[in-house]
Amino acid sequence: MARALSTLAALGLLAGCGSSQDEAGIEVALRLRPPATPLVEGERRFTSDLGYTIRLTRGYLSIQSADLVACAGARRRSFSLIREAHAHGTGSPTRLGLGSVERLLAPPGEPRSLGVFSPPPGRYCAISFGLRVADEDAEGLPADVPFVGQTILVEGFYTAAGSPEERPFRGVTTASATGKAAMDAVDLGERRALLLTGAWGEAWFQGVELASLGEEQIGRGVLQNIASTFRVEAP
Repeated sequence: MARALSTLAALGLLAGCGSSQDEAGIEVALRLRPPATPLVEGERRFTSDLGYTIRLTRGYLSIQSADLVACAGARRRSFSLIREAHAHGTGSPTRLGLGSVERLLAPPGEPRSLGVFSPPPGRYCAISFGLRVADEDAEGLPADVPFVGQTILVEGFYTAAGSPEERPFRGVTTASATGKAAMDAVDLGERRALLLTGAWGEAWFQGVELASLGEEQIGRGVLQNIASTFRVEAP
């Protein structure tokens, strides 16, 4: 499926050859940029705003959908074409049903394709994405830990400020979150590519009291932080 999508994006094929953009819309490829910071011995390490020194040793996030959001007051031509990025989930011209599990410990690398929108030409200002539980058909399910029915899982070790003792932590939740990745207003009237990127660890544990919170509270806190870190670029 991923290979077919890449071929589709590369060729720039529009549904219904010979039809106008008013009828078939345009193609807007959405790609996810992996973190630029290299791993340290297979871990992601950083210090939170609360003074915790953190070693993240395992982490997964379920992204279930992405929606292209028109600018307020923008006019768009309507059409009926529906193209899905994956067999999983429901798609529409401005919505991708992703069903994707992302590794929070992914190494640096080239951006990967999440799918292709087919929106009407118009002015767009953001991408809204749904973080919800992964089902059995999700792409990228981990083999090292059960993740079906979970939205996020983070595990590792922390050291509190002024303490010599390192302690384990775990965060996991079935809660949902909706993120909105802002971008400079873009007039989409031709085939384009949008790049989804995030802080990738810099703000994940802000305000999360690892020493006193339970697994569910840690999971919810990290989930909300991640939902707020993504941004979109239109190269």
